[in-house]
Amino acid sequence: HVILIAHENPDQTVTRWTRDVRPAVQLLTVNWKVTCVDNSARPSDALHETFGTDNYLWQEGRNLLYGPSLNLAVPRHPTCKYVLYACTRHGRALDITWVRDLLDPLERWPEYGIAGHLMGSNSPEGVAHAGG
Repeated sequence: HVILIAHENPDQTVTRWTRDVRPAVQLLTVNWKVTCVDNSARPSDALHETFGTDNYLWQEGRNLLYGPSLNLAVPRHPTCKYVLYACTRHGRALDITWVRDLLDPLERWPEYGIAGHLMGSNSPEGVAHAGG
């Protein structure tokens, strides 16, 4: 279940989805779902057109922020084995296999529950340096 959270960035969100995320999940051999939670002040025709009525959730102008947006999206597809969050404001995939690269260790070692990158997108130091 791919989750994208938009906030006043419909063009970036569409680009992130069409350039980086959708091509990568289309390589998967399992069915996947997508949810776009839009926390923008106004609904986006571009996001509605890209994700469709069932997958585009505009929050009536409320900004739920990151955690509550994920909490809203995750239960929409309870049969999906994994949740993949991709930032809509930062990042660029350099290899189309990036989703498979994240999922392979989770499949190989089921005792692990999370995979991803430790570098934060909010600063040069990132999440990996926050704890020392």
